[in-house]
Amino acid sequence: MKKLIYLASPYSHTDPEVVETRFEAALRHASELSMRGKPVFSPIVHTHLMVKVYGLPGDWQTWWPINKEYMLNCGLMLVLKLDGWEQSDGVVKEINFAQSIDLPYRHREDKGHGKVIFPEMVVPRAMNEVREVLCHGDIKWPGNKWKKQSRKEHADRLIRHLKAGIGATPNEQESERHNLAHMVCRGLFLLEKDLC
Repeated sequence: MKKLIYLASPYSHTDPEVVETRFEAALRHASELSMRGKPVFSPIVHTHLMVKVYGLPGDWQTWWPINKEYMLNCGLMLVLKLDGWEQSDGVVKEINFAQSIDLPYRHREDKGHGKVIFPEMVVPRAMNEVREVLCHGDIKWPGNKWKKQSRKEHADRLIRHLKAGIGATPNEQESERHNLAHMVCRGLFLLEKDLC
């Protein structure tokens, strides 16, 4: 069974701001699906920077031969219902092709949560410190061994790192990384367990 999801959405427009908004929406939805463990291909996310940075054409005709190959390897198509999706030549072509190859498709509403925000843009040094702690942990305890620890163990260590981080020893001795970054990791582990 093919697991790859094809995310169809409108892109081209005479107003560059509309194009950017459409890209951000596709990126947001592709990111949400990816974070839920769903393998997804969005032609808009895949090609937007090529169009913007290298001046490649942004019309659906240019990319159709490539996108068609992806569709042939997908098990589902999601049609992102952004403004103008029904008038989009590319989306109409994708729906028609999906029907011709018996690729099931569903519509996906856009709740319009605004721009995609990456934590690295808001708190870059803090996110880098958390990333370093996660990398250190992955080397010391490979294979997601944190999943085997109980909620109580994570909570106890979170509190220990909090106390140390705001106390006299901000850096954890072994990793030489800030205890508050260790605390954030423990909080993320607890949240991940709760969301499963």
